[in-house]
Amino acid sequence: MQMWYTHYMASSTTYDVVSPARLRAAGWLSMGASFLTLPWFLFTYLAEGRGDASIKGAEALMLVGRLALLIYVLLVFQQLLNKHYAFTGANKTISLFIQASTIQVAARLLALAVPELADAVALFGLIMLVIIGVIHLMFGIWLLYLPASLGGMHRPFCYLNIATGLAFASIVLLPVGMLTSTIADLMLGTILLQTARLPRLT
Repeated sequence: MQMWYTHYMASSTTYDVVSPARLRAAGWLSMGASFLTLPWFLFTYLAEGRGDASIKGAEALMLVGRLALLIYVLLVFQQLLNKHYAFTGANKTISLFIQASTIQVAARLLALAVPELADAVALFGLIMLVIIGVIHLMFGIWLLYLPASLGGMHRPFCYLNIATGLAFASIVLLPVGMLTSTIADLMLGTILLQTARLPRLT
């Protein structure tokens, strides 16, 4: 995973800025993800424990699709930070977030394929939730050092990520974390869409 991530970032350094088309795509995807958060968790809850192959297949597709969307949006945002704002302070946490999310999805897919491991994977999932919460917290803190306003959304976006991290890491405040994460996704989408309209990127 780390080798793929490094190769992807290196292969995209031939451009001075991120293309407006890529920013718009990531922006709309981020917003779409925020609106799908609640239906996604409802589907996961209702599908829990059901052995129907079609249900498992649908859940697996949603897991992989959601992960792919997350990775794309995060990488585009990182490229924006690196190239447009010359800020690399959040690179490590973005890389960790992608890796942790990939491990979390892989574990869930394993549980779908081998139901006997469901209990062990559920426990592992709680551990990963805490880890992802800590990464969210670190991401929000490091991003505070970005010397840009992001259209006035810089600090609110950072604080939302910090709040999300604290909620996820506590486990008991997971519903609060889902809410703050959804708002953060909407805000990130707005940031990307607004940046795509800047003259420097056209």
